[in-house]
Amino acid sequence: YSTSTAAYETMSSPRLFADATLLPNGKVVVLNGAKKGMPAGTIEGGGLAKEPNYQAVLYDPTLPPGRRFRDLASSSIHRFYHSNALLLPSGDVWVAGSEHGPDCRADCKTNPAPPAQEYRAELFQPPYAFFPRPTILSVSDTSPRLGETITVRYRPSSQGGRVTGASIVTPGAHTHGLDMSSRVVFLEALSISAGAGGGQGGTATFALPSAASRVAMPGWYMLWVLEGDVPAKEAVWIQLRA
Repeated sequence: YSTSTAAYETMSSPRLFADATLLPNGKVVVLNGAKKGMPAGTIEGGGLAKEPNYQAVLYDPTLPPGRRFRDLASSSIHRFYHSNALLLPSGDVWVAGSEHGPDCRADCKTNPAPPAQEYRAELFQPPYAFFPRPTILSVSDTSPRLGETITVRYRPSSQGGRVTGASIVTPGAHTHGLDMSSRVVFLEALSISAGAGGGQGGTATFALPSAASRVAMPGWYMLWVLEGDVPAKEAVWIQLRA
């Protein structure tokens, strides 16, 4: 599209070396990085990053322009070059890495930051971690073919809760600020039953994307059921076959 109609979103602070992780509800959490600098250096040092950006940011593409970025929690650990952020089956995000010091001096190119291997890992919990969440009890087939259907038995998050949809998310393959296979696919709901009541749970049947659609490739995925924006407490691994 032309630049005259393009809409640009602005975060609350500048960021490079960012790690963006897709969440099961289609939102994106942005972690790690610096406010100034550039990619450079080796494991022996020479980092050109300056001013750590500790702020976690959530991007919601469904909100109106100008409101899609929201600041969340902050870390106290700098994460520069070779940091990582990967979605776990719990819905949390594993955060680790960084191999340079937290700041280069006045002139980064002539006085780069010293090496500083970061071995501590953190667990980032998105906002949905603090809400009641549904539970997947069973899946009719954990190795279905593309284009087939699967039925999920679930327990709702609370009395009266009901699953509204499902998604599949690829496992992380992250390096250098890029998740090579990052993809979240929302499944077509064919039927959803709330069950017999009394917290006994229900069933939901979903259609998997066809091979011809090229929406999803054969391989492993984390399967989630969703109550609105809130995913299940734990994903179930399924392997899509051609």
